[in-house]
Amino acid sequence: AVYWIAWNAHEKGEYEPAVTEAGKVVADFPDTESAAKSQRLIASSLYKSEKYPRAFEEYKNFIKNYPASELIDQSMNEIVEVCIRFEDQQRADDEFEQLAAAYAGRPELGVRLRLAQAKFFTDKKELARAYTIVEGIGDSILEITLASNYHYLAGDIAFRTGHYRAASKYLRNMLDLYPQALEAEKALLFQGQSYLKLEDYDRAQKTLESLIVGFPISPFLSQANLGLAQALYGRKNYKDAAGLFRKAVKTGRGRLVVDALLGAGNCYYEQKQYELALPFLLRITILYKKFKDKAIEAYYKSGKAYEKLNQLDKAKENYQKMLKDFPDNPYAEEVRQKAGL
Repeated sequence: AVYWIAWNAHEKGEYEPAVTEAGKVVADFPDTESAAKSQRLIASSLYKSEKYPRAFEEYKNFIKNYPASELIDQSMNEIVEVCIRFEDQQRADDEFEQLAAAYAGRPELGVRLRLAQAKFFTDKKELARAYTIVEGIGDSILEITLASNYHYLAGDIAFRTGHYRAASKYLRNMLDLYPQALEAEKALLFQGQSYLKLEDYDRAQKTLESLIVGFPISPFLSQANLGLAQALYGRKNYKDAAGLFRKAVKTGRGRLVVDALLGAGNCYYEQKQYELALPFLLRITILYKKFKDKAIEAYYKSGKAYEKLNQLDKAKENYQKMLKDFPDNPYAEEVRQKAGL
C-alpha cells in the first residue's frame, strides 16, 4: 500500500512525497520486489525533479542492491541522461566510468550501461561519439549474451559510422544468438551491405540471400535485391546481376532506383550489349540529375556506349549535355576533347 502511495505521488509530479514514501518501503522491506520498484522510483523522482547528483546516487544504489531487477533495462537511458546533465562534465564522466566498471562480476551490466550511453548519443545524432563508446567496449560484447537489441545497437552504430568490419562482426554475433529477433531483417541487410563495402562479395551474397529467402515479405526486399545484384556484379556474374538490378528498378524508390538503373546499365555494358545499356543509363541523365554522382557516371558511360556503337555524333551530343549540366565533373578534360570544346 505504501508503494502505491509513492507511485501515485510520482505520477502527479509530487516528487518529494514520492521519495519519502518510497524510502519507507526500501527501509522496511529491503529484499522484496516492492523495494526494488521503490528504489527505482526514488531515483526517477529525483531525476524528474532535476536533482541529478542525488538521482545518480540512487540509481547506483538501485543497480547495486537489485542487479537482477527487470527494471534495470528501463532505467539505463535515465542513468545515462543523469550523467549528461551534471554541471561538472568531468565528474559525470568519472562517475559513469566507475559505475560501468563496478560490475566486473556482472560484465553484462557494465556493457549494457555503455551501450545505453552510446544509444543516447545516437539519438542525438552524435554518431562519432557513440561509436567511440562502442569501440571502447570492444570484443567484450561478443563474450556475453545480452538482449538482441543491445547486440544490434552495436552493429548499427558501427555500420552508420562506416566501420563495416566491426559492424559485420557485431551483427553476425547477434544473428547467431537471435536468428528470429525483431531486428534480424535489418541486421541481415546491414551485414550484407557491410560485406559489400568490404568487397567480400561471397559473404554479401550469402547474407542477402538469407534475408530474401528467410523473410519473403520483408520491407527491405528491394534493398536486399539491389545488394544481391551488387554482390553478383562484384563477382562478375553480369547476366544474373542485370536481372536483379532490373527487378530493383521496378520495386524501389528514389536513390535505390538510380543505383539499380546504373547497375543494370553497367551490367549490359560489361557484356558489350551497349544498345541494352543505353536506356538504363540515359534514364538517369534525364530523370535523376539531382543525384549528381550517379548522373555524371551515367552520362560518361552513355558516351562510351555510343562510341562503342560507332554513333559518334550521339556520343558528342551526350558529352556536350554532360558538360552543360556538370561542367566541373571528374571527366571534364577528357569529355571536352571528345565534345570538340
